[in-house]
Amino acid sequence: MELLSPLKHRKFEIKNEYEGREKIRHFLSHMKVLIVLDDVSDKRQLDNLVGKHEWFGKGSRVIITTRDKHLLTPKRLFRNYDIEMLNSDESLKLLCLNAFHNDQPEAGFLDLSKGICNLCGGLPLALEVMGSFLCERSELEWQDALNRMEQNEGDGDVILKTLQISYDGLRKGDRAIFLDIACFFNNMEENMLRTFLKDCGLNSILGLNMLLEKSLVCYNKTRIRMHDMLVQLGKTIVLDESPNDAGKQSRLWSQKDIDKVMGENEGGKEIQGIVFTSPKPYLADWDENCFSEMKGLRLLVLQNVYLLHGLRSLPSALKVLVWEGYAMNALPHIAQSNELVSLMLPCSKLSQLWNNTQVLGKLRVMDLRHSKDLTTTPEFDRIPNLESLTLEGCVSLDQVHESLGNHKKLVKVDFTGCKNLTALPSKLWMNSLETLILTGCIKLENLPEFDENMQSLSMLHLENTAIAELPPSLGFLTSLSDLNLKGCENLVSFPDTMCNLKSFRILDISLCSQIQNFPENLNEHVHLEELHAGATAITEIPSYINEFKNLKILSFQRCKGTHSISFTLPLPLPPSFSGLSLLTELDLAFCNLHDESINSDFNCLSSLWKLNLMGNHFVNLPLGCMSNLLKLEQLNLSYCFWLQSLPQIPPKLHQFFATHCCSLKPLLDQQLWNLFASHHFQSYSTPNFAADFIFLMHGDEIPSWFLNRTYHCEDSVQSICNKSISITMEIPHDNSPVWSGIAVCLVLEELLPESMCLRSVYWYFRSPEYEGYTKRTYFKFYDGSENSKLFIAFFPFTDFNCWRHLRGGLNQRLQLTMYCKNETTLNGAPLSPEEEDGVVGIRGCGWRLLSKQDFETWHKTMGDCTASTSASASAGASAEIEVISSNVIQNERVSEISNGNNECQDEIEGEYENETEEPKSFFRTCFTLFMTFCDKRRMVSDEN
Repeated sequence: MELLSPLKHRKFEIKNEYEGREKIRHFLSHMKVLIVLDDVSDKRQLDNLVGKHEWFGKGSRVIITTRDKHLLTPKRLFRNYDIEMLNSDESLKLLCLNAFHNDQPEAGFLDLSKGICNLCGGLPLALEVMGSFLCERSELEWQDALNRMEQNEGDGDVILKTLQISYDGLRKGDRAIFLDIACFFNNMEENMLRTFLKDCGLNSILGLNMLLEKSLVCYNKTRIRMHDMLVQLGKTIVLDESPNDAGKQSRLWSQKDIDKVMGENEGGKEIQGIVFTSPKPYLADWDENCFSEMKGLRLLVLQNVYLLHGLRSLPSALKVLVWEGYAMNALPHIAQSNELVSLMLPCSKLSQLWNNTQVLGKLRVMDLRHSKDLTTTPEFDRIPNLESLTLEGCVSLDQVHESLGNHKKLVKVDFTGCKNLTALPSKLWMNSLETLILTGCIKLENLPEFDENMQSLSMLHLENTAIAELPPSLGFLTSLSDLNLKGCENLVSFPDTMCNLKSFRILDISLCSQIQNFPENLNEHVHLEELHAGATAITEIPSYINEFKNLKILSFQRCKGTHSISFTLPLPLPPSFSGLSLLTELDLAFCNLHDESINSDFNCLSSLWKLNLMGNHFVNLPLGCMSNLLKLEQLNLSYCFWLQSLPQIPPKLHQFFATHCCSLKPLLDQQLWNLFASHHFQSYSTPNFAADFIFLMHGDEIPSWFLNRTYHCEDSVQSICNKSISITMEIPHDNSPVWSGIAVCLVLEELLPESMCLRSVYWYFRSPEYEGYTKRTYFKFYDGSENSKLFIAFFPFTDFNCWRHLRGGLNQRLQLTMYCKNETTLNGAPLSPEEEDGVVGIRGCGWRLLSKQDFETWHKTMGDCTASTSASASAGASAEIEVISSNVIQNERVSEISNGNNECQDEIEGEYENETEEPKSFFRTCFTLFMTFCDKRRMVSDEN
């Protein structure tokens, strides 16, 4: 449902109108929302979407626009507005902007322009369309248009008649495009629309551009949209073709008309297009020969339509056939002289395309994805012009016709997820092929040989196949730029001929557990941008890695050094990374690295923004080893069990993971200040610092550093209902310190025994006097532990819309709402029945407002190296805060709020084992780090 999905960030399956109304009421009744229903034409739309005031939270607003005043009953409305038309001056200006690209008419056109404006009646759409139509036309043509408008002045549909003048001025092919969009394709994604029009034999480039120039269609982001009045005009033109006989109209879109024409076999040669999409299965009582007389049908689009009597034939003029959920096991025969260009039958019941031989000389696109009963493919030599073949998810397909290997026109072939496919043609002579995808063909053991002329192939994906050997002819693919071998566990080595491939940009050999060496002469692939080698048997990073000047992503996750009987050496790193100035992501997780593995040369990675070092054997990372990574935003040191001290934090870091670092020891305040001093001062000149700083760790005790703490009694029955936390703060306006943000600590309840899932913590801010919410933000992490979790975060006020009002003294309250959800199990499977609700209980919450005075006191304390003084001074600074309420909503889940896309997320991956609990003294380290980080954010706020 489109009303709920943007707010809830997930898709809803609505079975009927009643269920839809109930979901709206349930999810939105406690939310303040703004809903705009544009161009309402049916009372049922209002009843089902905004039936009653109590469906929405207090302060909500619903705006309805319609041309039918009878829909707006006094009982339903709070206030009614009549839209005023443009006055004469405004009308003249709008017309001239479209006709002359100026706000004044050219010489000799003033009277004509005023006459046109007068007859358009102040309607903006009519003025825009007429202005675009008359652009660069002579005075004589202007006068002719004015005369036609005057002739239509007495008609009831004078505006439509006015708009039709622009339509009548189009060429025949452009008029066909206009009617197709009006009847079938309004608000369609542009690329898809152009493809449909092209496949139907229409000039999609010039024709669509002409409609755009004439203001008959417009862009709506990436979609092409036609105004509702122009849609009405187009449908009126089609209906007027044969008012009493739908079988003689050029286009059919109404279910009632389609059922009558098809059921009684009344379709004539005039019909060019039929589009009928049903949201649920529709059993159609159509004649089996319903298409027999439709000699001009070029477009047929059906969805979830099941024929009670079957189908005997398809018209030979048909160019585009789209039938989602086609329920028969084969297509009927099409005449030898057929015009079919595009055949798309996703989720069909086909076992084979035809029961007999069929020649499709003009077919370019065949899409049979997720046709789970399909067992064989057609003879491809009878489809000589095929360019795109998609058989994704055809899980019963076990063989491919040998003629595929000789096809000369195919550009893209996709067999993704064909898990029973065992063999392909023994050799491929496919000179035009650019993309071959075999991902997930888990029974495919052999790759075909490649002809020496296959120099167009640029993408070859063999992920998760059973292939044990790559053919030597792979070296003929000199244009290959993307080779994905991820998860090919049987693959042992590479052919020597791979040295001929000089165009590599992406090479993924991760999870190829038997691969011990890179391809020969890999250093000659100077254009390489991504190298994924995680979980292979490779035991060192080659020194020539610095020769990849364009490398952006490098991963050696779970690669370790050489093995001996008693221990495993760390993965040797190159002495320098100086050549990787463009590298943005580096993954060295679980590589058995030690302190000596990391040196200050890391700082030369000037473009690095994501660094994963989790699961290594660090104790004390070298001082300054990453302090100059000025673009680093994500750092992961989780599962570094022996890590005793934290590294110096780079200035732009905003996601720092150090969970399961159970050896971290408390650090003196002076040590922490030395650790983060450079980070602090560099941040002073960084106005666009990231939004949040987050810690995640085991624990169930809220540290005393959080001045406000709330726990739920563990033996209380009500504790299982504590699904969210809501904190409302009142901040004094007069003589108050400059507030920088709020630090929050949540205690999240443990998982069920032997569970592992993906969790998300959501939060949003609002102010009672501020109409609206901040953008919903969330943080994701994998959880495989039965222990409670502490989620600790700092939220700077500068990142939230409502704080702008608080800083100006317009109001003094700020509310933070947070909740946690289990999304899925680790492998994406459904949650257990006990967890299917998804919402995670919050056992407790602590929070603390941080001010400028806190940080000034902290600076002074740092200078004196006296931790106790700092704590008391900081507490005194926060004592001015009056907490109005700190309640946990026990009986109702707080729903997710979203009116933007500013989302931060990360997934913590790693090995989940039984580790010892982190020492409680670790908290002190975290909070000291917290204060330094918050101080940095305060200085950013001051500069802004």
